[in-house]
Amino acid sequence: MVGRAYAIFDTAIGRCGIIWSGTGVVAVQLPEAREIDTRRRIFQVHPEAREQRPSENAELAIEGITGLLQGHDPDFSEVSLDAGGVPGFDRRVYEYTCSIPRGETRTYHEVARALGASGASYSVAQAIAKNPFMLIVPCHRVLEAGNYTDRLSPYGGVISKRRLLALEGAHPIASKTLFEVLLPVAPPRARDARHHVADDALDHGIRVSLRCGPRRQAVCGMPHRSFHRLCPLRQLRLPLPRRLLRAGGGLDADRRPRRGIHLHA
Repeated sequence: MVGRAYAIFDTAIGRCGIIWSGTGVVAVQLPEAREIDTRRRIFQVHPEAREQRPSENAELAIEGITGLLQGHDPDFSEVSLDAGGVPGFDRRVYEYTCSIPRGETRTYHEVARALGASGASYSVAQAIAKNPFMLIVPCHRVLEAGNYTDRLSPYGGVISKRRLLALEGAHPIASKTLFEVLLPVAPPRARDARHHVADDALDHGIRVSLRCGPRRQAVCGMPHRSFHRLCPLRQLRLPLPRRLLRAGGGLDADRRPRRGIHLHA
Protein backbone atom coordinates (compact mmCIF):
# COMPACT_ATOMS: atom_id res chain seq x y z
CA MET A 1 0.00 0.00 0.00
CA VAL A 2 1.24 3.47 -0.89
CA GLY A 3 0.52 6.38 1.47
CA ARG A 4 -1.95 6.26 4.34
CA ALA A 5 -5.51 5.06 4.72
CA TYR A 6 -8.20 5.20 7.36
CA ALA A 7 -11.36 3.40 8.41
CA ILE A 8 -14.30 4.14 10.70
CA PHE A 9 -15.54 1.36 12.97
CA ASP A 10 -18.16 0.82 15.68
CA THR A 11 -17.36 0.47 19.39
CA ALA A 12 -19.24 0.55 22.69
CA ILE A 13 -18.54 4.30 23.06
CA GLY A 14 -19.28 5.33 19.46
CA ARG A 15 -17.68 5.28 16.03
CA CYS A 16 -13.88 5.50 16.19
CA GLY A 17 -11.31 5.99 13.45
CA ILE A 18 -8.00 4.33 12.72
CA ILE A 19 -5.25 5.57 10.39
CA TRP A 20 -2.48 3.28 9.14
CA SER A 21 0.40 3.11 6.68
CA GLY A 22 2.42 0.30 5.18
CA THR A 23 4.53 0.27 8.37
CA GLY A 24 1.75 0.07 10.93
CA VAL A 25 -0.95 1.98 12.78
CA VAL A 26 -0.35 5.74 12.62
CA ALA A 27 -3.12 6.91 14.94
CA VAL A 28 -6.42 5.99 16.59
CA GLN A 29 -9.16 8.62 16.82
CA LEU A 30 -11.80 8.21 19.53
CA PRO A 31 -15.33 9.52 18.82
CA GLU A 32 -16.08 13.20 18.54
CA ALA A 33 -19.61 14.47 19.22
CA ARG A 34 -20.72 13.38 15.72
CA GLU A 35 -19.28 11.01 13.16
CA ILE A 36 -18.80 13.86 10.72
CA ASP A 37 -16.66 15.60 13.33
CA THR A 38 -14.56 12.47 13.73
CA ARG A 39 -14.02 12.31 9.97
CA ARG A 40 -13.22 16.03 9.88
CA ARG A 41 -10.61 15.61 12.60
CA ILE A 42 -8.95 12.75 10.68
CA PHE A 43 -8.90 14.82 7.48
CA GLN A 44 -7.38 17.82 9.28
CA VAL A 45 -4.51 15.82 10.79
CA HIS A 46 -4.02 13.29 7.97
CA PRO A 47 -5.29 14.95 4.76
CA GLU A 48 -3.46 12.43 2.57
CA ALA A 49 -5.31 9.42 4.07
CA ARG A 50 -8.04 7.75 2.03
CA GLU A 51 -10.86 5.59 3.36
CA GLN A 52 -10.22 1.90 2.65
CA ARG A 53 -10.87 -1.54 4.06
CA PRO A 54 -8.64 -2.12 7.10
CA SER A 55 -5.37 -3.91 6.52
CA GLU A 56 -4.65 -7.11 8.46
CA ASN A 57 -2.64 -5.18 11.05
CA ALA A 58 -5.33 -2.48 11.37
CA GLU A 59 -8.01 -5.17 11.71
CA LEU A 60 -6.05 -6.68 14.59
CA ALA A 61 -5.90 -3.26 16.27
CA ILE A 62 -9.64 -2.68 15.73
CA GLU A 63 -10.45 -6.04 17.31
CA GLY A 64 -8.37 -5.18 20.38
CA ILE A 65 -9.84 -1.67 20.73
CA THR A 66 -13.39 -2.99 20.43
CA GLY A 67 -12.70 -5.63 23.08
CA LEU A 68 -11.08 -3.15 25.48
CA LEU A 69 -14.12 -0.86 25.30
CA GLN A 70 -16.35 -3.85 26.08
CA GLY A 71 -14.46 -4.49 29.31
CA HIS A 72 -11.93 -7.07 28.10
CA ASP A 73 -8.15 -7.02 28.46
CA PRO A 74 -6.78 -7.38 24.89
CA ASP A 75 -3.18 -8.00 23.93
CA PHE A 76 -1.82 -5.40 21.48
CA SER A 77 1.69 -6.88 21.35
CA GLU A 78 1.13 -8.16 17.80
CA VAL A 79 -0.05 -4.76 16.50
CA SER A 80 2.62 -2.86 14.57
CA LEU A 81 2.83 0.91 15.09
CA ASP A 82 4.23 3.50 12.69
CA ALA A 83 6.19 5.67 15.15
CA GLY A 84 8.43 7.29 12.57
CA GLY A 85 7.47 10.82 13.62
CA VAL A 86 7.52 10.17 17.39
CA PRO A 87 10.51 11.57 19.37
CA GLY A 88 12.74 9.08 21.17
CA PHE A 89 11.77 10.10 24.70
CA ASP A 90 8.07 9.90 23.82
CA ARG A 91 8.60 6.36 22.54
CA ARG A 92 10.11 5.38 25.90
CA VAL A 93 7.10 6.88 27.68
CA TYR A 94 4.71 4.92 25.43
CA GLU A 95 6.61 1.68 25.92
CA TYR A 96 6.42 2.05 29.69
CA THR A 97 2.75 3.06 29.55
CA CYS A 98 1.94 -0.17 27.72
CA SER A 99 3.31 -2.10 30.71
CA ILE A 100 0.81 -0.55 33.18
CA PRO A 101 -1.71 -3.30 34.05
CA ARG A 102 -5.40 -2.87 33.41
CA GLY A 103 -7.16 -1.26 36.39
CA GLU A 104 -3.98 0.44 37.67
CA THR A 105 -2.67 3.97 37.19
CA ARG A 106 0.61 5.86 37.46
CA THR A 107 1.38 9.56 37.86
CA TYR A 108 3.62 11.56 35.54
CA HIS A 109 6.29 11.63 38.24
CA GLU A 110 6.17 7.86 38.72
CA VAL A 111 6.61 7.29 34.99
CA ALA A 112 9.52 9.74 34.84
CA ARG A 113 11.20 8.07 37.82
CA ALA A 114 10.73 4.63 36.27
CA LEU A 115 12.48 5.90 33.13
CA GLY A 116 15.41 7.16 35.19
CA ALA A 117 14.49 10.81 34.58
CA SER A 118 12.79 11.86 37.83
CA GLY A 119 12.93 15.54 36.86
CA ALA A 120 11.16 14.99 33.54
CA SER A 121 7.55 14.87 34.77
CA TYR A 122 6.60 17.76 32.49
CA SER A 123 8.12 15.99 29.46
CA VAL A 124 6.16 12.85 30.36
CA ALA A 125 2.97 14.90 30.56
CA GLN A 126 3.67 16.42 27.15
CA ALA A 127 4.27 12.99 25.62
CA ILE A 128 1.02 11.64 27.07
CA ALA A 129 -0.86 14.72 25.84
CA LYS A 130 0.32 14.02 22.26
CA ASN A 131 -0.26 10.25 22.21
CA PRO A 132 -1.66 9.34 18.76
CA PHE A 133 -2.08 5.63 19.55
CA MET A 134 -5.17 5.93 21.75
CA LEU A 135 -5.99 2.76 23.74
CA ILE A 136 -3.22 0.78 22.03
CA VAL A 137 -0.94 2.91 24.21
CA PRO A 138 -3.19 3.29 27.30
CA CYS A 139 -2.30 6.89 28.15
CA HIS A 140 -5.53 7.17 30.19
CA ARG A 141 -3.71 5.18 32.90
CA VAL A 142 -1.20 8.02 33.45
CA LEU A 143 -2.54 10.82 35.66
CA GLU A 144 -1.54 14.07 37.31
CA ALA A 145 -0.02 14.13 40.78
CA GLY A 146 -2.69 13.22 43.31
CA ASN A 147 -4.34 10.88 40.75
CA TYR A 148 -6.37 13.69 39.21
CA THR A 149 -7.79 12.90 35.78
CA ASP A 150 -6.85 15.46 33.14
CA ARG A 151 -7.65 15.62 29.44
CA LEU A 152 -6.71 13.01 26.89
CA SER A 153 -4.73 13.91 23.80
CA PRO A 154 -6.59 15.56 20.89
CA TYR A 155 -7.09 12.04 19.53
CA GLY A 156 -9.34 11.36 22.54
CA GLY A 157 -12.33 13.14 21.03
CA VAL A 158 -15.05 13.79 23.61
CA ILE A 159 -14.10 10.76 25.73
CA SER A 160 -12.55 11.39 29.17
CA LYS A 161 -9.83 9.51 31.03
CA ARG A 162 -12.26 9.00 33.87
CA ARG A 163 -14.72 7.19 31.60
CA LEU A 164 -12.05 4.89 30.18
CA LEU A 165 -10.69 4.10 33.65
CA ALA A 166 -14.21 3.34 34.88
CA LEU A 167 -14.48 0.70 32.15
CA GLU A 168 -11.33 -0.89 33.57
CA GLY A 169 -12.48 -0.77 37.19
CA ALA A 170 -10.14 2.03 38.29
CA HIS A 171 -11.49 4.89 40.39
CA PRO A 172 -9.33 8.02 40.10
CA ILE A 173 -9.98 11.31 41.87
CA ALA A 174 -12.30 13.64 39.97
CA SER A 175 -10.84 16.42 37.86
CA LYS A 176 -9.66 19.57 39.64
CA THR A 177 -12.23 22.22 40.38
CA LEU A 178 -11.98 25.70 38.87
CA PHE A 179 -11.01 27.04 42.33
CA GLU A 180 -8.11 24.56 42.56
CA VAL A 181 -6.89 25.51 39.07
CA LEU A 182 -7.10 29.30 39.47
CA LEU A 183 -6.12 29.63 43.15
CA PRO A 184 -3.47 27.00 43.90
CA VAL A 185 -2.37 26.80 47.51
CA ALA A 186 1.04 28.36 48.14
CA PRO A 187 3.83 26.03 49.35
CA PRO A 188 4.35 25.98 53.14
CA ARG A 189 6.91 28.35 54.63
CA ALA A 190 8.63 28.64 57.96
CA ARG A 191 6.37 30.03 60.67
CA ASP A 192 7.28 33.16 62.57
CA ALA A 193 5.87 35.03 65.60
CA ARG A 194 3.10 36.62 63.52
CA HIS A 195 1.70 33.21 62.60
CA HIS A 196 1.50 32.22 66.26
CA VAL A 197 -0.39 35.47 66.97
CA ALA A 198 -2.75 34.57 64.12
CA ASP A 199 -3.35 31.12 65.61
CA ASP A 200 -4.29 32.62 68.98
CA ALA A 201 -6.55 35.18 67.30
CA LEU A 202 -8.37 32.44 65.41
CA ASP A 203 -8.95 30.66 68.72
CA HIS A 204 -10.85 33.80 69.77
CA GLY A 205 -13.03 33.77 66.64
CA ILE A 206 -11.13 36.56 64.86
CA ARG A 207 -10.13 36.23 61.16
CA VAL A 208 -6.53 37.20 60.53
CA SER A 209 -4.51 37.71 57.37
CA LEU A 210 -0.79 38.42 57.36
CA ARG A 211 0.16 40.89 54.68
CA CYS A 212 3.64 40.21 53.43
CA GLY A 213 3.95 42.58 50.47
CA PRO A 214 2.68 42.37 46.88
CA ARG A 215 5.11 39.61 45.86
CA ARG A 216 4.41 37.32 48.82
CA GLN A 217 1.52 35.10 49.75
CA ALA A 218 -1.00 35.49 52.54
CA VAL A 219 -1.59 32.83 55.17
CA CYS A 220 -4.67 31.66 53.31
CA GLY A 221 -2.50 30.68 50.33
CA MET A 222 -3.74 33.34 47.88
CA PRO A 223 -2.12 36.62 46.92
CA HIS A 224 -3.02 39.07 49.69
CA ARG A 225 -4.86 41.40 47.30
CA SER A 226 -7.13 38.61 46.11
CA PHE A 227 -7.77 37.64 49.73
CA HIS A 228 -8.82 41.15 50.70
CA ARG A 229 -11.15 41.39 47.72
CA LEU A 230 -12.94 38.38 49.17
CA CYS A 231 -13.28 40.12 52.57
CA PRO A 232 -15.88 42.93 52.41
CA LEU A 233 -14.98 43.94 56.00
CA ARG A 234 -11.30 44.37 55.23
CA GLN A 235 -11.32 47.93 56.53
CA LEU A 236 -12.49 46.83 59.99
CA ARG A 237 -9.71 46.64 62.59
CA LEU A 238 -10.12 45.21 66.06
CA PRO A 239 -7.80 45.62 69.07
CA LEU A 240 -5.80 42.56 70.04
CA PRO A 241 -6.38 40.94 73.45
CA ARG A 242 -3.51 41.66 75.86
CA ARG A 243 -2.37 38.02 75.88
CA LEU A 244 -2.06 38.11 72.10
CA LEU A 245 -0.16 41.39 72.18
CA ARG A 246 2.40 39.89 74.49
CA ALA A 247 2.77 36.90 72.19
CA GLY A 248 3.24 39.20 69.20
CA GLY A 249 6.09 41.13 70.78
CA GLY A 250 4.31 44.18 72.26
CA LEU A 251 2.79 47.38 70.89
CA ASP A 252 4.17 50.34 69.05
CA ALA A 253 4.23 53.72 70.83
CA ASP A 254 0.81 54.71 69.51
CA ARG A 255 -0.78 51.48 70.88
CA ARG A 256 -1.57 50.14 67.40
CA PRO A 257 -0.70 46.62 66.27
CA ARG A 258 2.56 46.28 64.38
CA ARG A 259 2.47 46.66 60.62
CA GLY A 260 1.66 43.44 58.83
CA ILE A 261 -1.16 42.20 61.07
CA HIS A 262 -4.68 42.97 59.87
CA LEU A 263 -7.72 41.71 61.69
CA HIS A 264 -11.12 41.05 60.14
CA ALA A 265 -14.37 40.22 61.86
